[in-house]
Amino acid sequence: MSKTYSNLIEAFGIAITAHLKPYRRANARAHASEKLVQRWVVNLGFEGQLYFECPTGRSLHDLKTPYNDEPETIKWLNAMPEGASFWDVGANIGLYTLYAAKTKEAKVLAFEPSSESYAALMNNIKLNSFEDQIIPLCFALNEKELLSRLYMKSTEAGASMHSFDSEYSAEGKINVGFAQPTIGFSADFLHATFDLPPPEFVKIDVDGNEVRILRGGREIFMEHTRSLIIEVESFVDKSLKTEVINELDTMGFREVKDFCPNARRNSVFENRKYSEGPN
Repeated sequence: MSKTYSNLIEAFGIAITAHLKPYRRANARAHASEKLVQRWVVNLGFEGQLYFECPTGRSLHDLKTPYNDEPETIKWLNAMPEGASFWDVGANIGLYTLYAAKTKEAKVLAFEPSSESYAALMNNIKLNSFEDQIIPLCFALNEKELLSRLYMKSTEAGASMHSFDSEYSAEGKINVGFAQPTIGFSADFLHATFDLPPPEFVKIDVDGNEVRILRGGREIFMEHTRSLIIEVESFVDKSLKTEVINELDTMGFREVKDFCPNARRNSVFENRKYSEGPN
């Protein structure tokens, strides 16, 4: 039904501007497109509200039921202490980035290599006035420094199952619609080169590149990170989940198997050197 209405709106817009001269017609349609971009409000109860600008239907998807889709992620974020340093790796349009900034006053580094999702992320940071709390970065975390491509089935804001430097995602071979030139950095390189806040808490949701990110941040994660939450249930090849768990084990992280009985996609790991943190 939504697509039917969107097609009708498109047809109506084309019809009523068809008589205009080419530039004026294009300008009128561009302004109409800007005015039709949707805004969505996520209510946080006593914590207030978050506002999102959603330029695509896919970017609305995760905002409709944020507490139901990934209850383990919300629980994990709620367990963070006030003012924590949080790295959101695979931030998409910023749902969990903004949630942490709003509810925990977290200092957030948000990594999102997709140009369209990054643009939406930037707009949402601005919309909620979090410029001083959130540093958004438009590149991929990786095992090493590398200029490669982000392979995507869809380039629309909010889309997922992309993969950096590989045509395979967690779901298998990507039907590549576009390969965006993208630079990758290791977390250890970033920490050594720039004065970035070290990650006390890390969320990794990158649909396949998890192990390479862990290896590229081995030193900083082992030293500074108390807890990680990683999406591992989306792997078609279940050996990849085992590889992630084994890599974390060598880094001193143990899986908290009973963290959230209603977990859908994510697993929580805590650093053995810390006695506190989400548990």
